[in-house]
This record gives sequence, structure tokens and C-alpha cells, in this order.
Amino acid sequence: MILSNILKNTPLFKNLSKDDSELVVKYLTLETYSKGTFVFHKGDVGGVMYLVESGQLAVLDDEELESIALLGPGNFVGDLSLLLGEKRTASVNYGYFGWT
Repeated sequence: MILSNILKNTPLFKNLSKDDSELVVKYLTLETYSKGTFVFHKGDVGGVMYLVESGQLAVLDDEELESIALLGPGNFVGDLSLLLGEKRTASVNYGYFGWT
């Protein structure tokens, strides 16, 4: 999927003007993950946020490794760490095997 289309499908960015959208796209990098891979861990320093283009991310409670939330296409995660410069408050896993 073209990066500009990812923005259009993300509520946070869908109302951007064409010029603003093109500016944001310059800062996007496409990353892919294998099932079960951690995108980041609780306590990591957050310098980026993630937009979900496909698949699902699980936000995990580190104590029990239970999913707190499932994020699919159009969702985003990591925005607070990016904006506030704080450590990650939860771990995020791609395709976490514990879902039913």
C-alpha cells in the first residue's frame, strides 16, 4: 500500500491537506514484522509511533503477557512516547499467538 493511502486510512491523519500529508509521508518508514515479534517493550524509550497498515498488534500487560488491546489497520500506537518523550508504558507484539 502506498504510504499516503496508509495516512488516509488512519483517523489521526485522514483530514490532512494534500500538502500536509505529503510532508508527513516524508517521515514514514515501512517496517514489517514476523508473527510473534515484539515491536517494542515496556520501558523502551519511544522515538517513533507506529501506524498499522495490515495485520494486528497486541498491546500487552507485561506482568501476565495478556493482551490489553488489539490494534488493526488504521490504528496507531506509540504516540504518547513520541510526543512526551517518555518510556513505553506497555509492550506491543505483532500477531501475538495468545488471542482466541
